[in-house]
Amino acid sequence: MKSSHPHVLKLALVAMLGAFTCAPAMATEDRPNFKAYDSNGDNAVSLAEFKAQGGQEEAFRSIDSDGNSSLSSDELGKAGMPKAPEAKRY
Repeated sequence: MKSSHPHVLKLALVAMLGAFTCAPAMATEDRPNFKAYDSNGDNAVSLAEFKAQGGQEEAFRSIDSDGNSSLSSDELGKAGMPKAPEAKRY
């Protein structure tokens, strides 16, 4: 049985490592669904909007890193919040 050429194996390994390295930057699905939290569409999540999605006030205060009483998309994403359920459409 003939073994594979070493360069082919190296290229395969480099391709796999490259795919895993780029995956976090491309994976926006892991970030919370900001639009589900931002029910009024003002690009900020208020405490009331956060609570409507099941969030707790203590968590909101800890995520609000700039202390402006609203959460930006970046703040919500950095907090690693679980993905919010899709907004209900009637």
